[in-house]
Amino acid sequence: MINFRTLLAVLCLLASGLTAAETLLNYTITGGLVPVQRFYISDGWLRSSYTESNYYLYDGRKNELWMVDSGKKVYYPIGTNLLGDTMKTVAKEREKLEKLLASTKLPAAAVKALESALKSLIQSERSASQLQTPKLAVSQMDNTGKTDQHLGSECELYDVTMNRQQASVCYGVGKVAPADIAIFNGYHAYLSKVAGINGFYALLSGKLPLNISIASQSAHIALTSAGAANMGATFYRLPAGYRNALD
Repeated sequence: MINFRTLLAVLCLLASGLTAAETLLNYTITGGLVPVQRFYISDGWLRSSYTESNYYLYDGRKNELWMVDSGKKVYYPIGTNLLGDTMKTVAKEREKLEKLLASTKLPAAAVKALESALKSLIQSERSASQLQTPKLAVSQMDNTGKTDQHLGSECELYDVTMNRQQASVCYGVGKVAPADIAIFNGYHAYLSKVAGINGFYALLSGKLPLNISIASQSAHIALTSAGAANMGATFYRLPAGYRNALD
């Protein structure tokens, strides 16, 4: 007869086997604004930190993206119509202030503060209306037929031209699971569609950019490590208690 402690140990062992694997990709960047980029990937999700308190969270299965602000405890849904969504949010806030000023008797100081806030929103709305949706990164890729080694893994050398910038990029798998590569590429493809941001990351299906040299900027991007992470499932979800900043 199995006692309780033995049964508990067996259940814990089974549970640990069901825990989703986590991967951490570290890229170093010389000649760029951010020296290191870390990409945490697990069970179809990707989290990319770009400041101490802010990060991107991407759900690869639903193809949805958020920017999370830990300092303010809010998150911003980033839709494919980013400019239109921004204008709708600004217009909504302007309408709220206009109704408040028209329907409520307030002290002169409060009215002055609301009028100032309304003026700022109107200016923001005008500025947003003058913006243009960023053009998608257009690239040309030429396989050189040559290979190289990076972190003990073979990669294929390509000459890449994107937005008039030329780069030499070595693509490979880097001992990273195909599912994780797909999420990584999906994330950067989404950023490319929303903001024209690509960074030579999502150009070759099924491969990672292991080593990137951008001639025009004297910049260099390289995968420096790919290994396991142990952050836990909640690390890859919107934090409990955070609110949608656009509501």
